[in-house]
Amino acid sequence: MSYNYTFNQTGSFPYHCAIHPSMTGTIVVSTSAPAQSSNNQSTSTGSGIKY
Repeated sequence: MSYNYTFNQTGSFPYHCAIHPSMTGTIVVSTSAPAQSSNNQSTSTGSGIKY
């Protein structure tokens, strides 16, 4: 299953799992792409979420 969401404004948006309340995170939406890192982790530019 997947879900996409497009953010229409910049900011920090906290979220949590309804089934597992200890699973939390924050989505940070900005107008610029994040800096590339050398640890080979993927990053999001804030255009949407897929999980």
